[in-house]
Amino acid sequence: MSGHFFDSKTVTTRKPHRCHGCGRTMPPGTTMLVCEGIGDCEHYRAYWCETCLEFEPQWTGDNNEIPEGGFRDEMPEEWEACRKVVEDAKETDQ
Repeated sequence: MSGHFFDSKTVTTRKPHRCHGCGRTMPPGTTMLVCEGIGDCEHYRAYWCETCLEFEPQWTGDNNEIPEGGFRDEMPEEWEACRKVVEDAKETDQ
């Protein structure tokens, strides 16, 4: 989907949300970035988990357009390595 981004904010979710980058369903209480915009003449809202926010600069997909679940589907080894670093660091902080 190509579109125009117009707002983003970090939230702590109150219900499950699917991460746009990896496609995982994240449980309530997860910190996620919410991005909103207009794409294909429709409003969209995409949620991003902390792992995918960390991974995004490594994305090498076409036109920097990220299909839903594209990080895990198209770069699984690289994404998994990033996930391990992010989630291990989070466990250490607790």
